[in-house]
Amino acid sequence: MDKVNVALVIGLGPSGLFVTRQLANLTDKIYGIGRNDDIGLYSRFYKNGRCFIAYSIDDICVICKQIYSLERVKPKLFLCSDQYLTLILNHIERLSNYIDFSNLDIEALSLINDKQIINKFCTRCSINIPFSLSLNDFINSQDKQFPVIIKWRKKELNQDCGKIGKTHICNDKNQFEELLNTMEGIAPENLIVQKYIRGDNGNQYSVGGYYKNGEKLANVVVRQIKQYPQGVSAEVYSVEDGIAVMLDDVSMKFVKELNYTGFLEMEYKIDNMTGKYYLLDINPRPWGWVSILGAVYKDFYKCLIGQRPECEYNRSLWKSPLRCLKARNNKQNYYLSAQESLSNTAYDIYDKNDLKPLLLIVYVLIKKILRR
Repeated sequence: MDKVNVALVIGLGPSGLFVTRQLANLTDKIYGIGRNDDIGLYSRFYKNGRCFIAYSIDDICVICKQIYSLERVKPKLFLCSDQYLTLILNHIERLSNYIDFSNLDIEALSLINDKQIINKFCTRCSINIPFSLSLNDFINSQDKQFPVIIKWRKKELNQDCGKIGKTHICNDKNQFEELLNTMEGIAPENLIVQKYIRGDNGNQYSVGGYYKNGEKLANVVVRQIKQYPQGVSAEVYSVEDGIAVMLDDVSMKFVKELNYTGFLEMEYKIDNMTGKYYLLDINPRPWGWVSILGAVYKDFYKCLIGQRPECEYNRSLWKSPLRCLKARNNKQNYYLSAQESLSNTAYDIYDKNDLKPLLLIVYVLIKKILRR
């Protein structure tokens, strides 16, 4: 059995906040690193100044040396941010004397973190992905087909995303050319272009869970029924239908191929014209709606020490109330029927045993707006 004597959570948005709360069942020595507007900074589980702000690898190195000097043991790392993930993967050697990476598969993380490389890997594994090209290749193509979605190959800390944001959909040539005109200072090689799969959010599924050595410890299949902005979950619920079983099998094929260990989310969409599934994205770390795992499995925290949960599976709902309010005008959203029976509800930030992050959400939102 793995142990967590001292834990280090890097990335303290809602997903890092969930991991922090789960780790509190295993140890009272939890350290956190995030940005100054990360909501997880305010968790009650960061005691005695154990939370730090970092915007560079130098900042992280100084903090990790300080933790190691104080504890005289390497803290076990839990990476909860794609921006920090890219940064740390680029500087493993600088941190290896101060951080325990034993619960992370660095080789697999490096593969998945580059969307262009992982798309080729999935194709070799006979996993359906939408047609993809590098931005440069798409620009030079004589046969451009729309709509398309623009994505980053990798997420970087302090990245200027411009008009692209997390992703950007172009429905026709004019929209694509307008976007190109706003991309001054953005390197085209950092972006990929992918065929956009049409359909409402009732057709969007995700499989997310925790795995060890290619085996499932705990996971859940959800429908991402509400999104705001489009592409970012506002409400999801767990499903166990035939599509869910099929997508879970596809995900397990991927997990076994990599002998994967850690958190993993695989996002799919069913083409409403053909019924064919497409893998849209892979997140090799905790993701936005990850806290549903704590509702589905009441003892999910056992996964963090390599054990399967013993509590029974509970079909559950997850929501981000603020995003749900903003999502009301998204015509692609799908609404639950009254017949759906769900045992529990999880939230992005609210937890009755850790209320301070919820109480400070307005303050954090103001900081985010000022940072822009």
